[in-house]
Amino acid sequence: MSDTTPESNRLLDEAIDLMIRLHNDPDNPVAIEMVRAWRARGPEHERIWTLVSGAHGATGQILDRRRKAAR
Repeated sequence: MSDTTPESNRLLDEAIDLMIRLHNDPDNPVAIEMVRAWRARGPEHERIWTLVSGAHGATGQILDRRRKAAR
């Protein structure tokens, strides 16, 4: 991420926290609503969420490949 302002860092931290909450309990309606409301706060929130969710997805793909390769 090239934008490293204090605000973008704060949003990144918030998005990571929300991603962890959602990952730990994906069916929790409170976590789902927290993510929905956070993303709706503005385009910068959505941009940061896209970055975090992309990184999270890529991490999962790497782990899946490693697990399959270890079999």
